[in-house]
Amino acid sequence: MNRLAIILCCFLVVLGAATAVVASESALADPFLDEVVSFCQPAACSSSGGIPDDALGMPDFRYLSIDCPVGQDGNCPPDPVSLCGDPQVREIVTFAFTDNIATDGPGSDLRIYEVQNGDSRVDIYASEDDVVYYLLAQGVSGTVEFDLADYDDLDFVVFVRFKGREDTGKAKGFDLDAVEALNPSY
Repeated sequence: MNRLAIILCCFLVVLGAATAVVASESALADPFLDEVVSFCQPAACSSSGGIPDDALGMPDFRYLSIDCPVGQDGNCPPDPVSLCGDPQVREIVTFAFTDNIATDGPGSDLRIYEVQNGDSRVDIYASEDDVVYYLLAQGVSGTVEFDLADYDDLDFVVFVRFKGREDTGKAKGFDLDAVEALNPSY
């Protein structure tokens, strides 16, 4: 009988320790972006609005302004040397979720927070693998949401890329505060 009690106690201790580890790991995970994967800022672009790390985590009014130096025609100028891997001179920044992914669930699945709502525009792309990117929207301004059900080839999102479209607004460019997975999978 004592032997059974000792085995049962050991089992409960191990079970309690495993539960504590799982609980502490999930307590660290959150539904917001976790990592800056890449950031390209041509010299002609503004640096008036923070650094890429300012867009990580939950909305906190610290932000990164993503822009391009708009020419007289209202467009980003052409970049013949393709400095950022793009045919236009514009800032390009890529972020990743590392402790979760944005999955297709009920309603919207991804929310992009802009500090100065409607202040400037940006193009937004999403990827499962950081190789193939799908355009979510062009010329977006303000805080917006996306439903992954609207994109046939995109089942989940790990990477989110932004490309500047203009340099207007209080802090030149789209003022990215945070990105949230509304239906996260941990």
